[in-house]
Amino acid sequence: MAERQTSELVVLKTGKLEKARGNTQLYITMLAVAVVASNSLVLSPILSDVATSLGSTPTEISRAVAVYGAGTMISALFLAPQIDRLGASRALRFALLSLALALLCNAGATNPLMFMGAQAFAGLSAGVILPSSYPLATHFGEPKELSRSLGKVLSAGLWHSFAASQDWR
Repeated sequence: MAERQTSELVVLKTGKLEKARGNTQLYITMLAVAVVASNSLVLSPILSDVATSLGSTPTEISRAVAVYGAGTMISALFLAPQIDRLGASRALRFALLSLALALLCNAGATNPLMFMGAQAFAGLSAGVILPSSYPLATHFGEPKELSRSLGKVLSAGLWHSFAASQDWR
């Protein structure tokens, strides 16, 4: 009798551990989508400051925002189909690493052309992050709440985009 109770307890604890692990991975996926959504939206309110620091005009820097979007689109069209071959989790990890590198390049940019190139690199990464996040959202969610998990990931990007676009000064 005691052995059966012990095995039931182990099963319950293992289930709770798996649920906690899945929730953590879901939140990480949500954060990844939020970072992608905030990149261009955070840049818009500080466009003139960035242009001044790079010795440029706001128009040139706003083109970098457009290049980010174009990089995201091109990457999503041509690289996203390769996610199935590589695996969504591996593709997401690789794309997050390349996005971190691209953001470091953005921070170290010394002229508008370097900044635009770094934004293009970030956009290419974003075009892999987004399509790899959506299947992972349903993978990490609980079986009965797959649509809710996907909704959380989608709304993370929308909510963060809204919050980033507000001028909180």
